[in-house]
Amino acid sequence: VRKHGNSLGRFLVLQFWGKHPQTHFSLPCINGSVGGRKFDLKETMEMLQEEGIVEAQTTPRGITLYSLTANPEKREPVVALGQLDWEQAQKLAYLAAHRWPASHVLAQA
Repeated sequence: VRKHGNSLGRFLVLQFWGKHPQTHFSLPCINGSVGGRKFDLKETMEMLQEEGIVEAQTTPRGITLYSLTANPEKREPVVALGQLDWEQAQKLAYLAAHRWPASHVLAQA
C-alpha cells in the first residue's frame, strides 16, 4: 500500500488482485469489479505492470488479460491486502484517496 496504493484507484485495483490472486481478467471485468470508479484503469494497470505487480498476456483474439505477478515479494503484500476485513479496507481506501502517508494508513488499520 505504501509504495503502490497511493491513490484510490490503485488501492482498489490492488485490493481486487488481493481477493482474486489466481485469476486473469480483462479491463472491462476489472472495471466492473472495482465499482466502475472514475479513474484511468488502463493507466493504472500499465503502471502496476511496469512495477512488476501485474502481468499482461494477449490472447490469440487480441484481448489483453491481466493477472497478479507470481513474484512472491510483490504478490504476498497484495494478497494480504485482499484479506483485510471490511473496516480495515475502508480505512485504507479513505486514506489512499486522500494520499495520506502510509505509516498513518497502517497505524489506522
